[in-house]
Amino acid sequence: MKENPGTDQIPIIFLTGAVKSSELPKNNIVGGQYFLAKPFKGVDLLKMLRLVIFGSMKY
Repeated sequence: MKENPGTDQIPIIFLTGAVKSSELPKNNIVGGQYFLAKPFKGVDLLKMLRLVIFGSMKY
C-alpha cells in the first residue's frame, strides 16, 4: 500500500501479538507506524483510532 501513490497516505495500524519492543521495528519496515499489542481492550483500539484520525490522545 505504501508504494502505491493512490494509497500511500492511508495509515496502517498493526494489531500484533508482538510484546517485545525489539520486535516492533521490523513491522515498521513494511510501512506501519501504529501498533497495538494483543490482547487489547476496545477502549485501547478506540484511543488508537482517535490518535490516527485526529492526531491526539486527549479525546
